[in-house]
Amino acid sequence: MPPIRKPDRSWAKSDQDKADTFALHLEDQFKPNEITSSIKPNPVPKCYNACIELFTPLMVAKEIDKMNCKKSPGHDGITGRMLRELPRRGILYLTLIFNAIIISNYFPESWKLAKIIVVLKPGKPAEEPSSYRPISLLTAISKLFERLLMIRLNPIIQENKLFPIFQYGFRRMHAITEQAHSVAKLASIALEDKSYCCGVFLDVAQAFDRVWHDGLLHKLQLFLPLHYVKVFESYLTNRKFYVCFNEFKSSIHKIRAGVPQGSVVGPVLYNLYTADIPISDHVENSVFADDTAILTNDKDLNTATNRLQKHIDKLSSWTTQWKIALNTNKSVHINFTLRKEKPIPLVLHGAVIPYQTTVKYLGVHFDQRLTWRDHIMAKTKTAGLKFRAYYWLMGKHSSLSLENKRLMYMMIIRPTWSYAAPVWSTASQSNINILERRQNITIRSMVNVYRYTKNADLLNDFNIPTARETIRSLSDNYEQRLHKHPNTRAIELLDSSSDTHRLKRPRLLF
Repeated sequence: MPPIRKPDRSWAKSDQDKADTFALHLEDQFKPNEITSSIKPNPVPKCYNACIELFTPLMVAKEIDKMNCKKSPGHDGITGRMLRELPRRGILYLTLIFNAIIISNYFPESWKLAKIIVVLKPGKPAEEPSSYRPISLLTAISKLFERLLMIRLNPIIQENKLFPIFQYGFRRMHAITEQAHSVAKLASIALEDKSYCCGVFLDVAQAFDRVWHDGLLHKLQLFLPLHYVKVFESYLTNRKFYVCFNEFKSSIHKIRAGVPQGSVVGPVLYNLYTADIPISDHVENSVFADDTAILTNDKDLNTATNRLQKHIDKLSSWTTQWKIALNTNKSVHINFTLRKEKPIPLVLHGAVIPYQTTVKYLGVHFDQRLTWRDHIMAKTKTAGLKFRAYYWLMGKHSSLSLENKRLMYMMIIRPTWSYAAPVWSTASQSNINILERRQNITIRSMVNVYRYTKNADLLNDFNIPTARETIRSLSDNYEQRLHKHPNTRAIELLDSSSDTHRLKRPRLLF
């Protein structure tokens, strides 16, 4: 790693200086946004519980068996494998500790210390500390307690429907494909009806790292039993971290905001914090964790834009109240339409949201006419670069067996271009042929085959389906999953009654 820039623009050259520099940078990141809020959070009152449902040793043993033993340990060095080797007495002692936490509403201080390592983000300057992604390593025992706590919280969340129907992030049986499909379907309806689908894709700045703790506890009092809120108050208060770089450690710093990265309950807490996101009539919210898309359809561009602007103003006021920062420069405004009318600007926090003809949402590239060419070209390029990185192992000069080469292709290369295939399965045959050519080139580069061998024969011998067959298979599996989906909003994606078939373009394969 090269030298790292310090806040005073000098250089951190030694490993100890680099660890301290990263720690100072992260300490500044783990604090609430400097936004003045009109909300005065209610303090969590004292809790006296006469009846609390405690954990049993059998529950603890079952959750230990479900833990991933390959996860890196926290600062205490205790791994999941060690927990699995505990005798019965050890499990009984853990059960007593976990029940004492629930009864006393006190989370141990040693479990609130995070060990952080940093990994360089792709394509970012290596000398800037902001170019590195922090990976938080928590203690295995604290994550075991969180798993047990979620057993108690999940029924409360499901019975009271605390998560909004349009939030698909960190939820069982909710995937990126369904959320991207809902955006694509709303846009395709506008194209069929000769109308406009005005959309804004918002970027939340450091969403998980800057969650306002006082505001989160204020909301939790509305959703959860008080004794759980008291546990979360102790869980969030006085959290600390240190950065580990090679064999050197920084000093310990405080975490003043955010949900703990790498924790079990962190994503759930974020979903509860943003559960009351504003909604408006004739405006569709599509949220996956912090990735937020807002869309509305109308025959008239002015009407659709004004409706969307009113919802953005409402959302802007809500984010200010709860100290959530929206990045205007990274947000995108797009109109899905076949018409050539000039777009009307949208304003967020006094700045115009940049307008683009293509937007990337949840890893899928949406162009304003839904031709999917930009997405296919991007995924084809990524697949080529990934194969080039593995060419030493998968190339025709490699001594690896053909069976293992095929296995690597099916597990590493193909998922790169087949990502969210049911969403863009309406792409034209000419665009699908781009993927077919990429796949044929890759397979020929893997096998030292005679130059006049047909691609169809090569794929058949290699037992690899064509790109169209792959898309069809993934779409069929996706359709079966939608029929059993717990979210009615996802089930509605199967309804094709609104399709008028005006456009002469392929329909969804199911």
